[in-house]
Amino acid sequence: MDTGRTQQPTDSASVMAKQGMEFAKPLHARLGPLFTTWVLGEKTVVVGSLELLRKCLSKEHELVEGDWPKATSTLLGPHSVTATTGDAHLRMRKILNPAFTVKAVAEFVPGMVGIAQRCCADWQKQGRVSGYDCSKEYTFLVALKIILGFKDADISASMLARCRSLFWVWLNGLFSFPIDLPGFTFYKAMKANKELRAILAENLQRLTEESKQPLTELGAGAPQQLRTCAQNLLDIRDDDGKPLSQGTLLDLNMTLLFAGHDTSAATLMRLLFVLGTQPEVMEKLRAEQQKVQAEHGEGITEATLREMPYTEACVKEALRISPIVGTIYRRTLCEFELGGYRIPKGRRVLLNMYQVLTSDERFADNGSGDGPGKFCPERWLGDDAHRAGAWIPFGGGPRMCLGYILAIAEIKILLAVLARTSTWRLLNPSEPYVPFPLPAPRDGLLMDIEALPR
Repeated sequence: MDTGRTQQPTDSASVMAKQGMEFAKPLHARLGPLFTTWVLGEKTVVVGSLELLRKCLSKEHELVEGDWPKATSTLLGPHSVTATTGDAHLRMRKILNPAFTVKAVAEFVPGMVGIAQRCCADWQKQGRVSGYDCSKEYTFLVALKIILGFKDADISASMLARCRSLFWVWLNGLFSFPIDLPGFTFYKAMKANKELRAILAENLQRLTEESKQPLTELGAGAPQQLRTCAQNLLDIRDDDGKPLSQGTLLDLNMTLLFAGHDTSAATLMRLLFVLGTQPEVMEKLRAEQQKVQAEHGEGITEATLREMPYTEACVKEALRISPIVGTIYRRTLCEFELGGYRIPKGRRVLLNMYQVLTSDERFADNGSGDGPGKFCPERWLGDDAHRAGAWIPFGGGPRMCLGYILAIAEIKILLAVLARTSTWRLLNPSEPYVPFPLPAPRDGLLMDIEALPR
C-alpha cells in the first residue's frame, strides 16, 4: 500500500529533540508535502502543506482522531481534553468552552493587567533578568491566579519556584519514551506529576469548600471576585446531575496549567527577542501605545485592547514564527487518500503546522519582499490580511485550541505594558534557540531592563 515516500528507517524522535520541526524542512523539500518516518518507534506520516492539513483538521472524527504519544496522554490524564477522543472529547470541550469565550476572557483582563504591571515593576527593580524566566513567571502567575483560582496568599516565592521546577520536569517527559524506571525522563515526569497534582488537589479542595459557604462567611462587604476557570468547573454536572469527579477535575486542571503556561511563554520569549533586535518594530509598538493612551487614558481594558492593531499584529506574527504548538498528532480512523497516497487505517499522522507557518508562500507577498521566515507584523495590517487562512498556530477544525482567545489576550497585555513602561537590551542578540520540548533561548535570553524615561 502506497503511503508516501519514506525517509531513512531511523527514528526521528532524537532528531526532533535537537532540531524541532526544522528537521523536516529538507525532507519536505526533497520528498514533498507528505512523507513517512518513524517517531518514538511507530511509523508516522508527516503532513506539511496547508491543503492537506486542512483536510485532516476538518475531517476530525470522520477520517482522523486525536492521538498523542503514550507519555503525553498518561501525564495529561485520561480525562484531559487533549487526550480524549470521539464523544468524550466533544463532552470535555463543551464543559470547558464557557471558560474561554470572548465574554469570559474580557472578565479576566483586569486581573491579567495587574499581574503584567507587577511583573514589569519587579523586573525593572532587578535590572538584569532572564527573558526566559520572566516570560514563564508571568504566564505561570496568570495560569495559577486567573485560570486555576489560587489566592495571592497561597503563592509564595518558594511555592512558585517549586511549581515551576516541577512543571519543567513534567513538560520534559511529555514526549519521552514511556519508561517508568528510575533514571528515565518519563519516571522523573511521573514523580513531578504526582506532586503537582497534590498541589492542585489542595487548591481544588479549598475552592470546593468556599463554593459551599454562604456569602456572609466569605465577607459580604468585600467586592465580588470574578470567577476563575477552575471555579466554573465545580458547577458542571454530568448527565446524571452529578459533579465532575476529582480525577476528572485534576486532569482538566493539569490541561489548563499546560495550556496557559509554557505554551504562551514560548511566544512571549520570541517577542522579547524580536523587540530587542528589531528597534523599528519597537518604535511602532510604542507609538501605537502612546496613541491609545492619549485617546483612551492609561487603563488597559478589553475595549482598549481592540484599539491596538499593530500590537496584535506583533502577537500574530510571533505565533506564526514561533507557534505555541508546531505539531499535532492524529490517528486515521479509516483508509483514505491524502496528497495522492493511500493512508491505511490506524496509521499515526503528524500534522506539521510549523512547516506551513514558516514556509508557506502566502506569507512572502507582504509588499516588502520579505520571505516567510522574516518577522514582519505588517503582514497582518493590509487589505490582504485574509492570508490568515494559512495562519494555524492553534490548529483547526473540531479540535482547535479552546484557549486561543485567552492566549492572544494574555500575550497582548504583557506586550502593551512592556511597551508603555520598559526598555531593555539583550546581552546576546545572536543567542541560538533550543527547539525542544518548546522553543527557548539556549542561555535564557539575559537582558538589562529598566523603566522607560517619562
